[in-house]
Amino acid sequence: MRKSAIAIGSLAGALLIAGCAPSQSPGVYQRDQAMRALEVQTGVIENIRSIVIEGNRSVASQIGGAVVGGVLGSTVGSGTGRRLATTAGAAAGTVAGQAAEERATRQQGVEVTVRLTDGSVIAVAQAVDPSMAPFMLGERVRVLRSADGALRVSR
Repeated sequence: MRKSAIAIGSLAGALLIAGCAPSQSPGVYQRDQAMRALEVQTGVIENIRSIVIEGNRSVASQIGGAVVGGVLGSTVGSGTGRRLATTAGAAAGTVAGQAAEERATRQQGVEVTVRLTDGSVIAVAQAVDPSMAPFMLGERVRVLRSADGALRVSR
C-alpha cells in the first residue's frame, strides 16, 4: 500500500511539473516577453485551419512514469522474477508517463494565413484562446513579431 502511495505521488508530481509548460495562446505572454517591443504589421485573414499543437514530453514525466512502473512491477513475484518485473515496469512506465504528459498538454490550435499590407503572405500557428471570439475570413488583424522571431495574430 505504501509503495502505491509513493507511485501515485510521483506521477502526480510529474504531471504537475508538466502542467507548468508555457502556453502558446495569443493572449498569454511569458514573463520574459512582457515589456518588450514587438514589431506590428497589419493584414487581412485569407485562410483559417484547425490544427492540434503537440504536447510536451519532459524528463519529469519519464522519471515519474519509471518510478510508478518500477514500484508497481516490484509487487509482482519474488527473487529474479521480481527484479525483472521491476525493470520491465520501470521501462513501460517511462513510455507511459511520457505519453500521458503529451496527451495532457496537447492543445487545440489554429493556423491563420494573413496577407500583410505589403502584399506578402504568412501563416501563423497558435493555440486557440477560448476567451476570444474565433477569427473570421477577411478580418483585419495585427501580426506581432518578437525579437526572437515568434509570431502571434491578434485583433
